[in-house]
Amino acid sequence: MIRDIYNPGEKIENEFLKEKIRSKINDMLKWKRKGFPGSNPVSLTKHNIKNLLNKDYLICEKTDGVRYFLFIASNTTFLIDRNYEIFKNDMHIPNHDDLTMKQQLTLLDGELVEDTVFNEKKGVEENKIVYLIYDGLYIHRKDITSLNYLERLTNVYNFVIIPLKKYQKQKHRMNNPTAHISTISFESPHAHLPVKKNETGSVNNNPSDTMVGENDKKATLDQWNSNSRCIPSFKRNANQDLMEHDFMDDGDVHADVQYGGATSAVAVAAGSDRNCDNDENDEEQEDTSSSSHSDMLPEEENAPFEIYLKDFYHIRQITELIQTIKKLPHASDGIIFTPLNHPYKTGNFFELLKWKPLNLNTVDFGIETIYDKNNFPNKFELFISIKGVRTSYKTYLAEYGDVYKELLNLALSNQISHYIIECYYVSKHIFSICKNENGIEEKIEGGWIAQKIRFDKNIPNDISTLNKVIQSILDNITIDSLIKEISRNHPIKH
Repeated sequence: MIRDIYNPGEKIENEFLKEKIRSKINDMLKWKRKGFPGSNPVSLTKHNIKNLLNKDYLICEKTDGVRYFLFIASNTTFLIDRNYEIFKNDMHIPNHDDLTMKQQLTLLDGELVEDTVFNEKKGVEENKIVYLIYDGLYIHRKDITSLNYLERLTNVYNFVIIPLKKYQKQKHRMNNPTAHISTISFESPHAHLPVKKNETGSVNNNPSDTMVGENDKKATLDQWNSNSRCIPSFKRNANQDLMEHDFMDDGDVHADVQYGGATSAVAVAAGSDRNCDNDENDEEQEDTSSSSHSDMLPEEENAPFEIYLKDFYHIRQITELIQTIKKLPHASDGIIFTPLNHPYKTGNFFELLKWKPLNLNTVDFGIETIYDKNNFPNKFELFISIKGVRTSYKTYLAEYGDVYKELLNLALSNQISHYIIECYYVSKHIFSICKNENGIEEKIEGGWIAQKIRFDKNIPNDISTLNKVIQSILDNITIDSLIKEISRNHPIKH
């Protein structure tokens, strides 16, 4: 089990190998530009909110984790971060047709998050690392980027999650031959399990050998039935405050608030509840079609992390999602809106939207330390990217908060250069320094406050991203106004 979501395995240092892996992924995704090819959301504003009214969207909580591609090739599992750095993990993610064989050329998009869960046997809270999948690009050499979002998620569930669950169950039986099947569960603590119906309306829990999208013109949410599981009761955490209605003011910038916790999920949620007390009803029928070599399953040390498919809801279930977010034991900082009927798009995707509360609308700045005449650090200049060039924003970091103190301590021993700092904006009751048109420094009300150091990034946000975040801050779309706007075209389920 890995212990650091920023260092999830053995880092590949060999430049030839790194370029070989990057080139392969770029070819698979037809990516011709520099940098990480993953799809990027844009901030929700009054201008683009109309997309939510005109199109079908799936929604999920915006996990405050670290994004990685999960790439399986040459019998090896790699995690690839937004800096395009590559980490190697020896993890068995089985092929659907033969659980003893690893998948080949599978590419998933997701994030590592640190979960805090209560161990009832030990009576203590424990941390564990979880990889939450929120999109699929390739599955065992099959390009699924052209499928719509629900079809991609369906294929991830059928051809990644289901084989992995079967493999884990068989390993568990081999190691615990007296264990009863009904006591074994590898699902998330609050999973909404997608169950596809056949033509007669009955439920088929076994995935088809044919990927969704190959024969069906379009997968729809109506094809699915939700088996809701009980959500465990965790102590109140910052996510409850995050999702309280009208939680949109600047807040106390000196407050010691931490957003933390954890969860996981297997899921496309779409509807009716089931009795969450009867776990045995949710067990799959024994499927021996891909388990003929169950007595020859490969030996594996403890997996470096757990893998789940993230929970998704239809946009009309936004109030249900908000209630779920309040109970998550991991950090969450908003909501992601993904268009249902679109293929996977690399780079900035202007119909893929993210909403954050005002105090969590953030920009990733580069910083440079400014030293006084006695060689002591006294302020940090902010930098953004303009057409790929790191450029001064002519503003200094506001001198508030614990992260600012941490940066000062780091700068005392090392010159901080090219750090990326995630910052949020506060308009009142604080002051910062900027440069006017003549380059003269002046004190102004309002400023950017450091929220955290982004060890997973080495390039600041582009000026266009900064402008969109500023527009989002000015628009000040509250959770209440967001629900009201959505309800105009989508009947809200309460």
